Amino acid sequence: MSVHTLHWLNLLDLVTVIDEPIHRKLDKISLLPYTEDKAVMKQFFKDVAKNGEGISCFMHQGISNVPMGSGFLINEILTLDMIPDEIKHVYTGHYHKHTKVSDNATIIGSTMQLNWSDEGDTKGFLIVDTETGKIEQIESNAPRFVTYDMITALRPDRKRSVLVEGNFVRVTSYEDRFKDDIREELTGAGARSVEFVAHQVDVKRLQTPCGDDEFHLPSLVADYIKQQDVSEDRSKIGKEIMGVIK
Repeated sequence: MSVHTLHWLNLLDLVTVIDEPIHRKLDKISLLPYTEDKAVMKQFFKDVAKNGEGISCFMHQGISNVPMGSGFLINEILTLDMIPDEIKHVYTGHYHKHTKVSDNATIIGSTMQLNWSDEGDTKGFLIVDTETGKIEQIESNAPRFVTYDMITALRPDRKRSVLVEGNFVRVTSYEDRFKDDIREELTGAGARSVEFVAHQVDVKRLQTPCGDDEFHLPSLVADYIKQQDVSEDRSKIGKEIMGVIK
């Protein structure tokens, strides 16, 4: 058994930290801690299949060929074709965006928004009925990242469509001379923080050139330079970083 930073969670009621695969045949549930060993993953699925049909599996793994929130595709050891027909459903962690990947695989997702790239994403918990297979997502009350458009907000009949209280607020379409007043108003309304953005820039998702066999850093950097029209000076920095990593 390994010793790691999660062990202290065993002190909490209704929390059990696992260090090795667990199969609860009567409950039709199997659990696998995070692994980077494909042989361990394959053996886990073989053991699950031996216990009969209709079993739900829970594991902290990324799924190959499923984009992360940043758009990157990672060559994970878990692939959908590894899941035996006997298994009812596989629920995975590791990635932060809640996604139904297939009829027999779901990424649970993080319980809260972590940065501005998560804006608009529903975060929370899943209630899973292991008998019927029904999945219900319960949104958490954790702080969110929200954008507050002053053009809409300053209309005479305005109604604050963006929830400010308890959230991180980014203000757009504002006049510099009103920044202090806006900050004071939103802070008074309960915003955890207030920042100002002159204009929103559309985020370009990087289409990675990598195949199934590798995650090739030089190819990623070269493709990024091409897609984002990076200047020659900045591209040199990327190449220098690659040299340090090597």
